[in-house]
Parts: sequence; structure tokens; C-alpha cells
Amino acid sequence: MEGSFNLSWIDYAVMIVYFLFVLGIGWALKRYMKDATAFLEAGRSMPAWVAGLAFISTNLGALEVMGMTGSGVKYGMLTTHFYWIGAIPAMVFLALFIMPVDMNISSGISAGFVSYVVLKVSQGKARELPWLTYVCGVLGVLYFALLR
Repeated sequence: MEGSFNLSWIDYAVMIVYFLFVLGIGWALKRYMKDATAFLEAGRSMPAWVAGLAFISTNLGALEVMGMTGSGVKYGMLTTHFYWIGAIPAMVFLALFIMPVDMNISSGISAGFVSYVVLKVSQGKARELPWLTYVCGVLGVLYFALLR
């Protein structure tokens, strides 16, 4: 099996069309957004079920699908414990306790990084974390300490 592949003209065309489509949506909807905060918070008009679907859909990307498939091939059913032990309780905790505090997604993300680092360190798995995870965890602590 070879480690590289070549893209043809149709591959580039699909990427360009998709890029232009996304830019077109942004350009068409820019008059409805006053600033970046209004864009990120959807004007605070997004129903809870839409926010929930967006939250869940972030876990259905190619990285998750391909990564979990590869882990399943390598480790078997142990791969499912990643979600039962780590991801699902973290999502439930963030949804029930962090986001209702101020209805701000940045607080939920910050709390997720901080709690993930704390859980890994408390389990004795501190060396498994990349250095960037620690940076994000420290930034999350600073966010809560200084900006909230």
C-alpha cells in the first residue's frame, strides 16, 4: 500500500465549489449579524434542540468516524469504553451543569478542557496528554478566574 495519492481535477473542483458555497452563505447572511458574538451565539435565538443537534454533530465528523474505526480494528470492543467512560459523562456534565450557568458555549468548552486535564492527571495518565491540552486547560482556568 502506497502512502500518497494524487488528486484529479474533479477533486479540486469539488473543493473549490464547496469553499465558494460556504463563502457565499456567509456573504449572504452577513447583514443579519451585527458582530462576531452575534454570529457565534446565533443571536441567542437558537432553539435548544438545534443547539443539541449541533453539539452532537460535532462528534460525527470524519476524524471521529475514521479514528473510531481504526481504534475498533486495533482494540476491538474496548474502543466503545472511550465514550462510556470519557466522552458521554463529559457531555452530560457540560450540558447539565456548565452551559446553564451563563448559556455561553465558551464556558462549556473551557470547562471541558479543564475537567479533561484534571481527570487525566487524577487517573495517573498525565503523560498521555499532548502539551497543547495543558495549554488549553490553563487558558480555561485563566478564563474562569479572570473573565467570569
